[in-house]
Amino acid sequence: MKTVDDVKDMRYTTESGDSIDCMVKFADISDYVPFGATPYDPEDYGRQIYTDCRNGVYGPVAPYTPPGIPVVEIT
Repeated sequence: MKTVDDVKDMRYTTESGDSIDCMVKFADISDYVPFGATPYDPEDYGRQIYTDCRNGVYGPVAPYTPPGIPVVEIT
């Protein structure tokens, strides 16, 4: 199992809250890497990251923000 040193910049990516994008610092990697955490991850560490984020282990998770609607200028 991968060892997680830290998680930061968490934000929900779905309205239902079943997906969290974050930056993860794994022990065997020198810098943070983007990570999508879900309760359905096939890896134990992925499910654990999701659970820890939901439980506030790494601080609050930013709320879901729906994508903006592009503004088209008609001339």
